[in-house]
Amino acid sequence: MANNSLADEISQTPGITGDFTPEGAFKLIDNCREENRRIVPLFGGGISVRAGIPISSFLADYICAVCSLAEKDHWSDYRGYLRKYGWPHRHDTWMNWFLDQKEKNNHFLSPSEMDQKFQAQRQKLYHKCVTDEVRRFVAKSSN
Repeated sequence: MANNSLADEISQTPGITGDFTPEGAFKLIDNCREENRRIVPLFGGGISVRAGIPISSFLADYICAVCSLAEKDHWSDYRGYLRKYGWPHRHDTWMNWFLDQKEKNNHFLSPSEMDQKFQAQRQKLYHKCVTDEVRRFVAKSSN
């Protein structure tokens, strides 16, 4: 087994989040840092927002924006897009999303227009995620 095989296994397996001991999680984070791979840690309850950890709705919106930008670049495999380009900085992500909306609509959107566009994108991505998960479940059940 190579040093980063755990990270590779998790990143290449669709739908896997992994169960880790604290030591295993820190080892995975260290391996990713050594490879200069950005990670987005998702913590469970008990982590204080005052500590600077973004709340889940901000993380979900960030992931929706990243997926939207991947689609703009003609990627339907978001995991492949992130493997190639890494996790973009959140400020870059939002700026690129706003500029993309300007290109599509030939003007900067008003706040209410941006909200409507983003909510439509969020619903589209949630639907895709649910249907992909159902397909994965059905395929796994039929084997």
